[in-house]
Amino acid sequence: MNCFECQIDSGRISTAAGICSACGAAVCVEHATMDAVQVEVTSVGNPSVQLLPGRLLHCSTCHAAIGRADAGGRAGVLTAA
Repeated sequence: MNCFECQIDSGRISTAAGICSACGAAVCVEHATMDAVQVEVTSVGNPSVQLLPGRLLHCSTCHAAIGRADAGGRAGVLTAA
């Protein structure tokens, strides 16, 4: 599988290293960004936030869109409930 971003940007063919978790496009190491997933875990009387060791892979387009959509200043970090 080849990198979608390389093909669109410069017309070159490069091997993909992964798949964007937001749009499903194949991306190479150059165009991939990895983001942490922050999960809020709450229990009665003891709210806490823990950062899971997992990761999300995004293409450069989706990474930029997530950064713009996050008004809290935490560009690239998604919050799951």
